[in-house]
Amino acid sequence: MRHQPNDDRKPAGHASGFLRRQTGGNAAPTRLRQLLALAIAAGALAASGNAAHAQVRVDGQPDAVHIEARDVPLREVFDALQAKFNLRYRTNDLLDTRMTGTFSGPLQRVAARILDGYDFAMKITPQGIDVLVLRQFGADDKAVAAVTPAPASPKESPAPVMTAAQANRYERGQFR
Repeated sequence: MRHQPNDDRKPAGHASGFLRRQTGGNAAPTRLRQLLALAIAAGALAASGNAAHAQVRVDGQPDAVHIEARDVPLREVFDALQAKFNLRYRTNDLLDTRMTGTFSGPLQRVAARILDGYDFAMKITPQGIDVLVLRQFGADDKAVAAVTPAPASPKESPAPVMTAAQANRYERGQFR
């Protein structure tokens, strides 16, 4: 007996509805979902591409710092310095000025160069550096920067103490 295929049968996929073509009212919402997914993916790719280009790298020791910044806000540079070294900063400014550049040198000088265009005060102690960023000055303003090193020994007096006799001779101009 010979087996003959039944040619008028349709494949199972057609009978079950899996291969049904999308036509009519259901095609538009599906295409809209595809476009929306494509737009979201493109936006995520663009955002990650920009984030990959913005970066800050801090290397070295406090006496020889090397910073490479590429299109980053000033706040991120100071956050990186704070994380790597004993530098603390305070400000009311957003420090959102974007910067690009390479800076090398002692930490206090590098911090001062990074703050070019800002009014700031810097206190240098053996424990670290404290920076107070006041404001960004305009084109007509003049830069005001104060760098104050802490005294080596805060307990010693600035001048030797004189006895009453020495002070009396000093007043008369007879000092020895």
